[in-house]
Amino acid sequence: MLEWGYGVQLEYALNDYVSNNLLIPGIQNVGNRPGSYVVIIREYADQTGNYNREFYCETWMSPNQVYRIVYSADNDCCYIEYGGGAKKAELV
Repeated sequence: MLEWGYGVQLEYALNDYVSNNLLIPGIQNVGNRPGSYVVIIREYADQTGNYNREFYCETWMSPNQVYRIVYSADNDCCYIEYGGGAKKAELV
């Protein structure tokens, strides 16, 4: 789970991509380039202390409900859409 402050930072980053037309929210844009397709990466340490990266997807709502990342098993894709909250990420 992403901590609130990091979630707000991610909202800002996503907002920059959307504002500059590098990311276009909505399932209808998954196949377009640029479009709405996204992946998430996490970094973790194994038992020997080596760090590894794993790409995955999960549904996530940004803290201010500006954006939502959706994992669609039916379409086997991960994409971003508007969350229905504020139009732009604001640090509260």
